[in-house]
Amino acid sequence: MIVLVVIGVLIAMLFPTLSSVLRSARTTNCGSNMRQIGIAMMAYATPRGGRLPRVTGHGDEIDESWMLDLAPYMGNVDEIRICPEDPEGDFRLENQLTSYVLNGYLARIEELDDDHDDDDHDEEDHDDHDDDHDDEHDDDDHDDHDHDDHDHDEHDHGHADGRFANVTRLKDPSTTIMLFEAADDAHIDHVDSFEWFIDEHIEEGLVFETITEEVAVNRHDGTANYLYADGHVETHAAETIDQWCSEGKEHRNFVLPK
Repeated sequence: MIVLVVIGVLIAMLFPTLSSVLRSARTTNCGSNMRQIGIAMMAYATPRGGRLPRVTGHGDEIDESWMLDLAPYMGNVDEIRICPEDPEGDFRLENQLTSYVLNGYLARIEELDDDHDDDDHDEEDHDDHDDDHDDEHDDDDHDDHDHDDHDHDEHDHGHADGRFANVTRLKDPSTTIMLFEAADDAHIDHVDSFEWFIDEHIEEGLVFETITEEVAVNRHDGTANYLYADGHVETHAAETIDQWCSEGKEHRNFVLPK
């Protein structure tokens, strides 16, 4: 009996440590998945002059998803596209979805491709985008994000016009976030990051709240992983993201490609 009690006490003492180790391992595995996606993204883009794969729209059509386009460049795509700590992982796996979503600024929306994929955007257009991107959306209607209700026509994708959907157009890939961890209300394979820092959200202090509707900023004990366009992954605390949001549009729209 004494031996059993001692063993029970030891197990109780070790359980929190073991749980912490397992969570840390899953967080590391998630970051590894992101790195592999980043490598596959570059393998896809390089022979295509830097062009990133398309994203799907807001309906249930997933045949144009960038994740499916990257499948030939990844070993086990079904394993890599799901974060081990994603509570919706089984659902996403069964429905050909992913735990990782593309920065909307880098997206190639299908119905906009013909007009913008091959356009050359001059330096003035690129530089002025940081100044005018908020004003263009002042009058937009912002509906709740729902996988079942969205379609191509529900809101403007003016910034998903191929402007940044080419890695060769990025001035500083090391500071450009490419992938986020998907929250429950994220779109099929991307987020509408170009709507986060609009004037309405900044003035009402809703930027961080809007981001958390699409990004799982707390997935790993108050942190989340972020893939940057140069292929490296950083882990940021939710408090850090919140702090960046509170700085406002004149200080830092941290999701705007550079």
